[in-house]
Amino acid sequence: MSRKIIPAKVAKVKDNIIQASIKLIVKDGFSKFTLTSVAQSIGVTKAAIYWYFPDKNTLIEEIANYVKNNFIGSAQKIVKMQLTSQEKLVKILSYNASTKDDLLCILPIKMFLEYYSEENTVKEIIHKNYLEYIDIISSILQNGVATGELDSSVPIDTIAKFIVGGMDGMILQSAILKEDPSVLVNQFILMTLELILPRERRTIR
Repeated sequence: MSRKIIPAKVAKVKDNIIQASIKLIVKDGFSKFTLTSVAQSIGVTKAAIYWYFPDKNTLIEEIANYVKNNFIGSAQKIVKMQLTSQEKLVKILSYNASTKDDLLCILPIKMFLEYYSEENTVKEIIHKNYLEYIDIISSILQNGVATGELDSSVPIDTIAKFIVGGMDGMILQSAILKEDPSVLVNQFILMTLELILPRERRTIR
């Protein structure tokens, strides 16, 4: 008798596998990451993991896409909201700081660094994700400049990259120093606004 496939159940199990994998990768790195270790962590057989993911590389690619759906997906939703450019930017950055999954914040950095010297699908996915995220931030800044809400004296692409890179730095620093990421990110948001708000609306002269 063939196994009946229930989409909702399959999605839930795959999500459990991905969540367990993220914890293992952040904790032990890719060198110790195996499908066997994933299976043991959630109490199933290795064969059960293969039923959902044919090999380790496929699982890792799914993890990279999972990160994209969380961060880029949320940013895209915020862009469509009826908010000012400043409100959209603050909301996106605040989402990164308030996410309950701290491991998910660190994972993209760790994944890229461990794959830095290799040419593979995971590295390409992360690279595309970063470019897409920078484009989202750039579009918000461009709209803000067009409406006069934001300052145009600094190149938009430069500011967008500064924001994305700065956010990564804040999240990583909070993990290293074991500090509340929301505090560091809020400070970063204030400094960012000092750069992009028109001079007459800045609090620091």
